[in-house]
Amino acid sequence: MTHRLPGMTVSQRRSADSGWPGHVTPGDPAWGYVPHSANQPAPWTVRKISVSEMNNNVYLVTSQATQAQILIDAAAEPDNVIGLIESQSSRLDAVATTHSHWDHHRALTDVVQRYACTSAAGVADAAGMPVHPDLKLQHGDSLRAGDLKLKAIALRGHTPGSTAFCLSAAGSPTVLFTGDSLFPGGPGATQTRKISRH
Repeated sequence: MTHRLPGMTVSQRRSADSGWPGHVTPGDPAWGYVPHSANQPAPWTVRKISVSEMNNNVYLVTSQATQAQILIDAAAEPDNVIGLIESQSSRLDAVATTHSHWDHHRALTDVVQRYACTSAAGVADAAGMPVHPDLKLQHGDSLRAGDLKLKAIALRGHTPGSTAFCLSAAGSPTVLFTGDSLFPGGPGATQTRKISRH
């Protein structure tokens, strides 16, 4: 269930190329999601924009109670990413990166410098990041910011340190941020190189 969020336009159209609500393309207004379960809203909201020629999604999770915020994949276009962050709060507590490919972290340096926030990435991808992660996450680790918690799920295959982030709260639907390991309509790229047997 999707609801209009205060102060922003919610795009619920079905895109001809994606066939699902919530699809955004670069230049579209932010799309917002307030999950409900048993007629109770979740304690957080999720907003997303799409950036760059790669049409990468950037997600922002905001606590309804404390306004704590976690950004997932500062992919590109720092001004647009900052606009998303500041549409709800002037603070950013953490930024999590799903994997080390260039198209998922081109705005990371600008975002971390502006907000002096915690950065996190999978331990095996840490060396490939433009900002040294404060947290090098392994499977099962958690990234916390105020009352928000993202659980790291290792998805080795797209890159050695590919990580999905699971957002859940008691009585609320679970949201999974997968990076390029899962695309709408099917699996993402799950192999980084050809393995030969000798």
